[in-house]
Amino acid sequence: MEYVPCIDVVNRVGSHVIGFLITTLSFLRNVQKSLKTFSPDVVYARDLRTFLMPRLPGMRVWESHSLPQKSFLTTRLMKALDGIVVLTHISRKQMLERGISSEKIVVDPDAIDPALFENS
Repeated sequence: MEYVPCIDVVNRVGSHVIGFLITTLSFLRNVQKSLKTFSPDVVYARDLRTFLMPRLPGMRVWESHSLPQKSFLTTRLMKALDGIVVLTHISRKQMLERGISSEKIVVDPDAIDPALFENS
């Protein structure tokens, strides 16, 4: 596993949209640099735009925390992925309604260990 840095200015620039764009573009640029020396078996990302990069090696798995707006491009991109991890069965149903193959979708809910919150 390799950490890929980015310029995190989402909340530091006057416009949230511009800050998010700078952060995303810096991340994608650094991913491209890393791929020159590192060829992963799996690219696992939480930002669907990561998979717009051409020639990503290995399996491509997206962890979806929200469903992007329905468009031809996003649906096509999701169908081209090797796997999609969603947090709820409702999200899985929405993916299926968009025509994503059920074999590609895994439900892995966020969870906590209640024992961590017990009074000792």
